[in-house]
Amino acid sequence: MSVVICGASRGRYSKPIPIEQVKINWVSETERSVNPPGKLKCESSDFLHPRRRWYPYKKMFVQKRVLTKKELREATRDFDMFSLEMPLKIICPYCAEKITKGGQ
Repeated sequence: MSVVICGASRGRYSKPIPIEQVKINWVSETERSVNPPGKLKCESSDFLHPRRRWYPYKKMFVQKRVLTKKELREATRDFDMFSLEMPLKIICPYCAEKITKGGQ
């Protein structure tokens, strides 16, 4: 069992997927369905394009957290909620291209 104070200790992010190919339910604070925002912020930890961080919705990509069956069993057994409940990561086209080419 590994000890992690804060953050996921198991799994990895998948290859970037265009945001329009993923079904995302956008909701407001009052939990009503709303249209997606016009622009989104890149959530990549190693953001590449320093002058621009906000991009049009349709150009963005999504990364999902993926766990193997073994990692899922271990995370469930160890109550590793950080690994089990990692949210989607929305990234810009520049970061998606770097990840796709670099294999991160």
